[in-house]
Amino acid sequence: MWRLWLWVVFCGSLQAGWLLDLKMGAVEAGESGRELLVVVTSLKTSGVCVQWKKRVMDAEGVVDGLRDRFVLVHLDVGEEGNRELVKGMKVRGFPAAVFSDSQGRVYLREEGIVPGEVKDVVKDLLGKSEGFRSKQEEFVKVRGMEGEARVKALVKMLEGVDLLEYSEVYGEHLEFLKSIDVEDASGFQKKHRARVGFGVLEADLVKVFHKDSYEEVARLVDGYVKEFGPEGELLQKALFRKMAAYRHQGKMKEAAEVAREIIEVDAESAHGKMSRQILDGKF
Repeated sequence: MWRLWLWVVFCGSLQAGWLLDLKMGAVEAGESGRELLVVVTSLKTSGVCVQWKKRVMDAEGVVDGLRDRFVLVHLDVGEEGNRELVKGMKVRGFPAAVFSDSQGRVYLREEGIVPGEVKDVVKDLLGKSEGFRSKQEEFVKVRGMEGEARVKALVKMLEGVDLLEYSEVYGEHLEFLKSIDVEDASGFQKKHRARVGFGVLEADLVKVFHKDSYEEVARLVDGYVKEFGPEGELLQKALFRKMAAYRHQGKMKEAAEVAREIIEVDAESAHGKMSRQILDGKF
């Protein structure tokens, strides 16, 4: 009888080769050493999701083409308990594909994926995995180098990944860089801290901007610039928020001063050109 119960539970968590339970998928990925591919849909509200499931997920050859590389999981936000899971996975658009290594560390999110030919979809999904594995192998190779060449090569590798979005999987390489570039001669660690700080600034600005607390916006931006010393585009983006606050407040003189600061950083960038247009009265 208990065997029948286990079979019923298992089948209830399985759909045409796709697991419907994220925890079960994570356990299987960890035990098998395979990566985890989670496809997130909203079948009740999205026609594209319906087509994705019909033309891709349920199509012959898809599961067989992917199962050697991935543990496959399907989460639909309309099913009980899935909405919070999906929210925790930082998925905002559907359908979406979330790729994780066998340890459950997310290395790629793709939203708004469009159903195509089955063979092309399988090839593309496997290609994403190959790209990640190749990058990880390159990281190992670079970490085996010595001296200044190792630092430069590692910085170049880290500049090519999204450390903020995928810190779980790439963070270990940043920590290794810290251990071999203690004085931050490369300047990469300072830039990374500035990017992290900007994310915090953006969240804080959202809270105060809609309350018409424009002086608070200026204070927050000034504090961020003083603490993190951002450069280039990041500095311009922060200053642009400050300029916008002054303009909303009707302080055109102060806004013009900030616009000049932005232009001084880089007159040819998008923010620099926009600031020039603002100074010329075109906005």
